[in-house]
Amino acid sequence: MYAAIVLPAFNEEDSIGPLLREIRDKIDGLPVREVVLVDDGSTDATAANAIAAWGSDPSLRIIRHGRRQGQSRALLTGIRAASTTKPTAVAVATNVSLSPPNASSAADRIPP
Repeated sequence: MYAAIVLPAFNEEDSIGPLLREIRDKIDGLPVREVVLVDDGSTDATAANAIAAWGSDPSLRIIRHGRRQGQSRALLTGIRAASTTKPTAVAVATNVSLSPPNASSAADRIPP
């Protein structure tokens, strides 16, 4: 079994970098095949900051909505885009209420 982490994001330029670095540290050695970031029509540097934080590793996929469609639609887009075999999708909201420490606990729940 493999996992895909789906991150809906809207105007999260300040928090996306720390969140992705924390997730990257936590998933090392876990069966996570990809992280799917759905940029839900952000008007800031969310996508650029995500790329800068993740680097050239192809396990990060960024999908951009042309206009804001809401968190539920962003989650659905990300889950549909996950290319893993029988994935367990782990959704992590990227707003202030779920900071990187909370993302860590979500990554800890992925079965080995």
